[in-house]
Amino acid sequence: MTKSQLVDIINNKSVFNELQKNLKDQDLYDKEKEIYSLLKDAPSLKQLLDESHSNSVKEALKYGIEEAYVLDYISVEHRVGEPVTNLVMASERKLLYNIFLKIYSGKNQQEDKDTATLLYAYLVYKDMFRHTILQLNKRVGFANFVQYEELKTEFILPKYDKLIYKAAIEGFVNKNFKNRFVEARIAPKSTPEDLTKTLEDIYSSIDGSVQNNCSIILHFIKKRDESFQSNANIRHNALRNDIKQQAQAIYKFRQNSKENGNFVGRVVGIDAANSEIYARPEVFAQAFRFLRGHEIFGTDKDRPDDLNITYHVGEDFLDIADGLRAVDEALIFLGLKNGDRIGHALVLGTDVRTYYKKRYDTIVESKQVILDNMAWLYHKCIRLKGFSPICGFFETMFHHYFRDVFNWNPKDDDDKDVELLTNEDERVEILDDINVYYLSWLLRGNSPTFGTDLRTLRDLSDGIDKQWLKASINHRDDVYDACKNVNARELYDRYHSKQLAENYNDVDSFTIPRKYREEFYQLLELIQQDMLGKLERSHIAIECNPSSNYKIGEMDRYDQHPILRFFNYGIDTPYPPHNIAVSINTDDQGVFSTSLEREYSLMALAMERNEIAGHKNSPRAIIEWLDRVREMSLEQRFDINKLKETES
Repeated sequence: MTKSQLVDIINNKSVFNELQKNLKDQDLYDKEKEIYSLLKDAPSLKQLLDESHSNSVKEALKYGIEEAYVLDYISVEHRVGEPVTNLVMASERKLLYNIFLKIYSGKNQQEDKDTATLLYAYLVYKDMFRHTILQLNKRVGFANFVQYEELKTEFILPKYDKLIYKAAIEGFVNKNFKNRFVEARIAPKSTPEDLTKTLEDIYSSIDGSVQNNCSIILHFIKKRDESFQSNANIRHNALRNDIKQQAQAIYKFRQNSKENGNFVGRVVGIDAANSEIYARPEVFAQAFRFLRGHEIFGTDKDRPDDLNITYHVGEDFLDIADGLRAVDEALIFLGLKNGDRIGHALVLGTDVRTYYKKRYDTIVESKQVILDNMAWLYHKCIRLKGFSPICGFFETMFHHYFRDVFNWNPKDDDDKDVELLTNEDERVEILDDINVYYLSWLLRGNSPTFGTDLRTLRDLSDGIDKQWLKASINHRDDVYDACKNVNARELYDRYHSKQLAENYNDVDSFTIPRKYREEFYQLLELIQQDMLGKLERSHIAIECNPSSNYKIGEMDRYDQHPILRFFNYGIDTPYPPHNIAVSINTDDQGVFSTSLEREYSLMALAMERNEIAGHKNSPRAIIEWLDRVREMSLEQRFDINKLKETES
């Protein structure tokens, strides 16, 4: 039998007539008694099929799916309880039903064997296809995840788009559960009208009884910097412009609650995700401050007065020092505060010594990243430990890479080709000074043109443009001090200049000298603990995703997950005590083929089976610990109803 013949069988409507004809054959009935006994008492198989198809069409039409796309064939007992699942899986049921019908009702044994062989081939190909859609390989790293994340919706017919929302939301917020909530994350739109339309599609597709259990996080997407391929003279210029347009669309959407109905209150937070190596927190800083701090006109209380922030950071990093610096940038540049969340933050719980020893203590990064890390580590060492021998190593490395990146020659320190972004009048000397460089790093949370922005601000009346420019500067004392330093502003201009772009992207490597390794490890461990303490004191939560982190991160077992370093109240661990608010999440259920229940179960099983030497926890202690995590998850949700409860 050929594949085309199999397709003909699957699509052949007369197959049902063939079944009824065979049912009249007493010999065949006796032979296949177990198969047909269920159908014997049916008054009319055709009537049953017609009624089922009619019900399926009615169900599909609710979600804008045309009758031609309804492939169901028989009634399903749980259709009322799980309408989406049953509707989406209808074509699969019809395929399998018709194949088995052909195998067991046919009289040509050879043809039946061929059909069975094709069924086996189909199942094998289906399994291969599943491996293509789900991340089921042994590779680690964020790039591997992205490959699957981009494929997950490629094979879905446009007619089923609305069902994606319904299946994702109703599949989690089941009507049989109480106090179960979901945050649906969607990309921002370029206009308030497009954003409203997307929200209408989402909420019209889900049952009204669960709508209040679903809120929306607007999820900015990090992208690779391609600005210098054009005439732009600012890093990530194209992405910054997109973010500005999207942020202002969100602003206008939130101001216009009359036209947008109750959708404004559904949007409770903002986020940024995808590969953090592509775009650092500085790119999103102005937009996040703008959306958090902008004024809400009127007295409408069907929306939060302030958008909460989640920022995915510390998951995808070039080395631990680079990842820790990214977390610090998120805290400083975005102004994260009580109630905000960090996504993943694996770098805060990654074992420093194991990480670098796996890489033979060799670091491979762009010269720009190495330069930034040296200045940042020097500052952290001075603050946390005081001056020590490794500070001399950081300073030596800084001077080496400073000259490489900035291509600086003391005899030629007045490059007139660099466009002025912050300094009003003339170029000043570029100082090869690690402290000045650190100040220029602090300025990265500002707009690249903050000097011009602040001068323009004086002449603007109240409105969206003024609100945007107000957010161009990060209002912190240390940033104000950096703004006053003309040499720091000069370095900041150079950082954004197109002329030095090629130097930024040059990659280099070095091995941490043996005599500094132990102190290097100790410093990074000290920075980890300092940052964890800061999150704990600031009541900033960490979103943990066991399966995602296992497949992307550095851990070999689930019981090695950093969540045990973030929150270990009530359990016995070898780690310093911390009581940071954490949550367990699925990340991307489609890519990782998981559920929230499975994530909790994986952590429980791993903690019970893989005892850390000298630190055993009873099943009861583990369950109580997980229950505390569950309770904290509810407390962390960004939800307008929760905000109202707090206000009252």
